[in-house]
Amino acid sequence: MSETELPAEVTTARHVTNLALSLFDHTLPLHGLDNETRQIIEILAGLLDAHIPHTKKKTFPNVLAYVRTQTDQAFTPEIEEVIAASLAIIQGKIKTKDIDAAGLLPAQQRQVLTLAALLKIAAGLNTSKSNLTTIQQVDFKGCFSS
Repeated sequence: MSETELPAEVTTARHVTNLALSLFDHTLPLHGLDNETRQIIEILAGLLDAHIPHTKKKTFPNVLAYVRTQTDQAFTPEIEEVIAASLAIIQGKIKTKDIDAAGLLPAQQRQVLTLAALLKIAAGLNTSKSNLTTIQQVDFKGCFSS
C-alpha cells in the first residue's frame, strides 16, 4: 500500500511523528534525553487520537491501564508510566502541575513534560492536517540571556 493509499489518520500520525522527532533532534542540546525517549515519541504519536474515557478519579491509573492494552511491545513499568503520563497530559486528562500525583521520579517527570511538549507542538504545527509542515531549523538566540 503506498502512502497515498493510507487512511488520512495514518498519514497525519506519521507526519506528526516526523515533526516531533525533528523537534526532538533539534532540541537535543536543551533536553539531553536518550534514544529510548526518542523511540517513545513514535509510540506516543500513534496514541495521540486514542479515545480514553474521561474519569473524575484515578485518571492516571486508567490511562496507564489503557496504554498497557494498546502496546504490543514489552516495556518496563517505568516506560509504561512515562508513556501514560505523557498521553494523559497531551489529552488534557491531567495538568502538568498535577504530574507529582502520578508518583513518577523527577527524571521521569522531566521526560514526560518534554515528550508532552514536543508532541503538542508537533500536533499544533499540523493543525490544518495538511501534512505539509516542515521544520527547517530551531533557533535558540535570546532564549538564555539574563
